[in-house]
Amino acid sequence: MKLDDLDLKIIYLLREDSRLRISDIAKALDLSRPTVYSRIKRLEESGVIKGYTIKLDKKIEYGENLVILLIKTKDISRILDNENIVEIYRLTSNRYFIIANINSVADIKTIEESEDVEIIEIMPVLEFIEGKKPLRIKVRFKCDYCGKEILDEPLVYHHRGKVYFFCCKTCLREFKKLIKEE
Repeated sequence: MKLDDLDLKIIYLLREDSRLRISDIAKALDLSRPTVYSRIKRLEESGVIKGYTIKLDKKIEYGENLVILLIKTKDISRILDNENIVEIYRLTSNRYFIIANINSVADIKTIEESEDVEIIEIMPVLEFIEGKKPLRIKVRFKCDYCGKEILDEPLVYHHRGKVYFFCCKTCLREFKKLIKEE
């Protein structure tokens, strides 16, 4: 499915707050409610939007005793059913990066004793540091001031219930000057 600038703006707003009402999105983007509704419906039906969710505190979501395991195995299916495993990332050379909620040494042994599983390193998670998650989509936003393609995370400005997207601080500053004059 080909996404355009409008689709990306709707996705951006929903990523920030998945509880936004269609009327709020329509107002923010200066669109009609039916337009926003049909766009969201199309994004859902095509599988671009797979659902709406909440963000939990990581300690509540994963527990307090997280460790990262670097393991080597030819068959990851041997540990997929382990209830302590939160996430698995496949790396190169039959290695896997595993985030696990470990309450005791026995939990680690359960993973280690699985056939053909070698634990290379165990690292406790000390703190969650969440970074920005920019949209990684090939179609780019267009700056609402200069019209250029926005290559990085857009600068977002809210003004009188509307949302504007900018490519740089200069465009944002010039836009603010422009609306001040009105």
